[in-house]
Amino acid sequence: MVKAGQESAQGMGGKHRVMDRQGLQAIVQRVVELHAEGSVAQALGLVNQAIAATPPDADLYNLAAVCYLRLGNAERAEESYRQALAVRSDHADTHFHLGSLLKELKREEEAEACFRQALQDKPGHAAAQTALEQLLEGRRLAQEAALREEQQRKRFLAPVLSKSRPFLIVTPWYRHSSAGIVALHYLCHQLNQLGFEAYLFVWMQPRLPAGMRPLHPHWNTPVITVPLENNPIWQRIKDQVIVIYPEIIAGNPVRSQRVVRYMLNRESAANAIRLGPDDFIVSFSKMFTMNHFVLYMPVSLDLAIFYDRDPQQERTQDMCWIGKGSLYGVQEKPPEGCVPITITWPATRQELGDQLRKSRFLYTYDALTSLTVEAALCGAVPVIKHFGPWSRRDLEFGELGIDGVAMADTPEEIERAVLTRAGLLDRVQQVIAEVPQRILDFAHAAQAFFRHR
Repeated sequence: MVKAGQESAQGMGGKHRVMDRQGLQAIVQRVVELHAEGSVAQALGLVNQAIAATPPDADLYNLAAVCYLRLGNAERAEESYRQALAVRSDHADTHFHLGSLLKELKREEEAEACFRQALQDKPGHAAAQTALEQLLEGRRLAQEAALREEQQRKRFLAPVLSKSRPFLIVTPWYRHSSAGIVALHYLCHQLNQLGFEAYLFVWMQPRLPAGMRPLHPHWNTPVITVPLENNPIWQRIKDQVIVIYPEIIAGNPVRSQRVVRYMLNRESAANAIRLGPDDFIVSFSKMFTMNHFVLYMPVSLDLAIFYDRDPQQERTQDMCWIGKGSLYGVQEKPPEGCVPITITWPATRQELGDQLRKSRFLYTYDALTSLTVEAALCGAVPVIKHFGPWSRRDLEFGELGIDGVAMADTPEEIERAVLTRAGLLDRVQQVIAEVPQRILDFAHAAQAFFRHR
C-alpha cells in the first residue's frame, strides 16, 4: 500500500507541482519515519523534493538539517538551519540547534550568540539555558586551566629567561604573500609569547601596496625604530642582543657580536653574503641543509582559511603563479585562460582561499612555494610546471613531501595528487602543532650557542 506522503513525492517528481498543506504534512511524517528506520539518505531526498515544491518553510529546512547531521555533513546542516532562520528569524528551537552544532564545531562565540538569541525569542527555553550555562562554565574552566599552565610554564622558564639575551629580528615589513616574511614576524611574536624579549628591526622598507599593513594586527611584534643610536630600547639591549638575519641581508648592518643566519632558501643563497666564523646558522628546512639547526615554521598555512568547503562544488577557473620562476629564466607561457596570482592580488589571504576553492588547477613555475600546499588544501590540484634549482627528490625529502601536489601535467600525476591530498592535510596539521616547541628549542639552542660570547 502506497502512503500519502509517497504519492505526493511521486506527483512532485513528475509534475513539480506546488504541494498543499496536507501533502506537506504527509511528507514530513514519512521523513520522520524514514529517519527513525535509519533510511536517512532517502529521507533527505524526500525533504529536498518537498523544499523544491513548496514556498520556503522553516520546518522543512530544519528536517533537512537533521538529516545532514545524521549523514555527517555539518556544513550543509548549518546552511539548512540558517535557511530556516531566514524564513522565521524568531524560531527559538532553530537557534538552539544551530548553537549546538556551532559548539561542536568549536565556534563557541557564535554558539553563545545562538543560545542567547533562543532565550530572547523564548524566555525560559530550558535546553538553551542549560547549553549556555555549560558553554560558559566550560570556557571558565578552560581559561583557568590555561592560566595554571601559563603560570607553571613561567615558573619553569623563569631561571632561564632571567639570564636570556634579547632577540632582534631583521626583516622587511609584514607581507602575507611572502611565507619567509610571515615566518620572521611570527618568530618574533612567538618568542615574546614564550617569555623571551624579542623585537623587529625593519632594515628593508619598501613602499607598501595600498591596503597592506606593515605589521600583523594580532601578533606581538614590537619594532625598534631608526636611527638606532637614538632608540632607548636599542641602547639598553645592544651589548647583549642576538640578531637574526634572513639570508637576503648581507653582512652585519647592526654590528652585533652575536649573529644568527636564518636560511629561508637553499644554503647556496648565502654565497652572496659574508658569514662570520662565529655565526649561528639556522635553516628553514632540512631540504636546504642538514648540517645546521632546522627551524621549520610553515605558519602561513592557516587551516581556517585554506580548506575545501565542498568537494562536489563546481570549479570554474584555473590559476597560475610565476613567483621565483622569473629568477630561473622561465620563458614558457601559462596555459591559456589562467587567472594569474601576483604579490598584490588577491589582496588578502581570505580572498586567496576563496579563489583557490573556485579553481581546478594551480599551475606554478615556482616549485618551492606555500601556494602549492594552500591550493591542495582548498581542493585545487597544484601542478609544478618548472622546478628551478629543485628536483622531485628534493621535494619528496621536504617536511611536507609531495602528497597532494602533481609533479607534472600528466593524468597519472594529477590522479596521484588527488588521491594523496588527505595525507598532506595530516602532515600540515602535525607540523603546525609542532611549531611552538620548535621555536622554544631554537631559542634555547641560540642562547646556549652565545652563552659565553
